[in-house]
Amino acid sequence: MIYPAVSRCCSTHEGWVSIPRSVSTCRRCVGCPDPTGHITTQQCCGPRCLQEHWKGDCILRQERRNIFRILDAVQELFFLFRENTFNFVIKRMERRDDALHVQAGPASDNLLVSFPNDLMKSKEEKMAVLSHLPYEETFGWIHEIARYLLASK
Repeated sequence: MIYPAVSRCCSTHEGWVSIPRSVSTCRRCVGCPDPTGHITTQQCCGPRCLQEHWKGDCILRQERRNIFRILDAVQELFFLFRENTFNFVIKRMERRDDALHVQAGPASDNLLVSFPNDLMKSKEEKMAVLSHLPYEETFGWIHEIARYLLASK
């Protein structure tokens, strides 16, 4: 049988390959992104080829997956922090020209206000509003968390 190569398994295989019946799929890097960020399945022609894959590409894919997980967690922390320390009063919101136009001003005496979840029609809108005009301290705090988590992995 002839199959398109999912990921090149060894130096003898390029493009279209004949995959033997003993084809092995790497279970260590299932769900790990390749260098382009796409999730692909690594198939190898045999045990020797699979061991070669483990020494190189598999480790890099696992590291990349861990970094993506850390950055997803840091992003969630950022939005949670901004929602709990929101200090703007939204005066008006308009959706036009495929864009969200927000008119906001600081809360009186720079007090924290409840985030207006009821005005948001989607998660993307909420993320856009929370990302708008955060304090520099917020970025510093998030940077320190990201640096700590990436150093400890």
